[in-house]
Amino acid sequence: KLLREQVYDLIWRRIMNGEIRPGDRIVESKLATQLAVSQAPVREAIQQMVSEGLLVTLARFGTFVRELDDLDIRDVYSVREALEGVAMEAVLKQPVEHRETSALSRLYEAMLDAADANDGSRLVELDMRFHKEVIKLSRNQALPDAIGPLLSQTAAFISITNLVYFDSLREVAETHLPLSELV
Repeated sequence: KLLREQVYDLIWRRIMNGEIRPGDRIVESKLATQLAVSQAPVREAIQQMVSEGLLVTLARFGTFVRELDDLDIRDVYSVREALEGVAMEAVLKQPVEHRETSALSRLYEAMLDAADANDGSRLVELDMRFHKEVIKLSRNQALPDAIGPLLSQTAAFISITNLVYFDSLREVAETHLPLSELV
């Protein structure tokens, strides 16, 4: 992986595990020092996260982890649900023998392993990959660009709220079983 991608992954994990929380200021120089890298890859990773909507930049104030209010969450989820519905419809129209679903099964099993290891940030990462795989299986070329930013925006929210809405991380992972079996 490129250094920028590695830095992106490290910052993303810190956000997912709650080390960096919604509303926290992201200071490029501080992150570069903490990660023992130059500011350039940190700047590139931050720019990517801003473009994905995970971070927001406020003129003269800096860059912050985006805080989603109830309206933001409702809007993001309703659009994400519609796009994933389009993807599932396309997948289900394909002949069963042409569906390449082994990756979904592997991701589901990995989600169960992450849940059993109590690794919430890994579970969120796998959750996002699971939904990206459904999009990929649809073979709709427009969907990845349309849904990618929505997945990034919801990832931080998911990591914070998983245990509010579910009794365990395993329960979170198991919500993906019906989708995995349907495909």
